Amino acid sequence: KISNTYIDNNYVKSALISGIQWDIIMNIVNKKYDGNNQIYDVININESRHIGNKAKTGQNLADKVYNIYDLEGNYREWVAEKNTHYDIYPCINRGGDYENISPASKRNFGNSNPGSNVTFRLVLYVIK
Repeated sequence: KISNTYIDNNYVKSALISGIQWDIIMNIVNKKYDGNNQIYDVININESRHIGNKAKTGQNLADKVYNIYDLEGNYREWVAEKNTHYDIYPCINRGGDYENISPASKRNFGNSNPGSNVTFRLVLYVIK
């Protein structure tokens, strides 16, 4: 709910990024150069993107691609997508985090309880 009310005025609305929007980002950033001039692969794990601890956004150049930070190695991110395989874990989060080495495109599931390694990303809709 925070994501839907973060910005709410006559010109811009915010929302939780959807799973489809995450997939579009994966298609855009895949095979682009990261902040260390290495090819960013959203399917295969790159150990250098996982620094082993929490970091402020933008501190890990290896996890910067197309001016987007932390898709793989800082925090996993909740998306507006429903898990239809496990009733007890109805929510989906994407990417990897500082503890769980996973590629940026990875789908994880959970029950939406707050965790120390999961956050969310906003999408902004321009109204006018």
